[in-house]
Amino acid sequence: MSTSEPSAKRQTTEDSDDDDDYLVPPITSRSVDYWFEDGNVILQVQQTQFRLSKSILSMHSPIFHSMFSLSLPENEPLCEGCPVVVLSGDASEDWEHLLGVIFPKDCFSFEQPYLHQISAILRLSKKYDLAGFRKYCVERFKAEFPTKLPQFDLVMRSWTHFCVRKDEEFEACVQITNLARELGLYSILPTVFL
Repeated sequence: MSTSEPSAKRQTTEDSDDDDDYLVPPITSRSVDYWFEDGNVILQVQQTQFRLSKSILSMHSPIFHSMFSLSLPENEPLCEGCPVVVLSGDASEDWEHLLGVIFPKDCFSFEQPYLHQISAILRLSKKYDLAGFRKYCVERFKAEFPTKLPQFDLVMRSWTHFCVRKDEEFEACVQITNLARELGLYSILPTVFL
């Protein structure tokens, strides 16, 4: 736990007769951009809650489709009439990036994504079987790191498919290597190593 995070335990004072510390639930906050009043499910990722539409998530992901087709237990607690689904192991920042492509604010945005954005989308699209988004990300990685020499000569050292700052190129290659190993994109590794 970093020192900047608040302690999950109640702090005792010298005057307190109660020696038992107990866990305080972490404080949650609503997403500024992805809290829709007409949403019918709340996804909680770390301490951030996203109020979204089950039908939109189900349209993109068979995993969410299956999850939402199950009936809720009778005594399931609700928040503002919506079930709360806690997504363990995910980062709220990654979900911000994914929801940015599911609910785009701009039409026909042709900007190149940053490496951290496309990595987050790729990681979550694999975990939740978002085939369209995964395909888009994998195509970008394979285009940036081709397996054939003629294509490699065209893109060598130019970062044409996503944004990487010049002073962060080495760190980017390490991140891409780790991501490729994590997600099974082994075909790009030889080019990344070059």
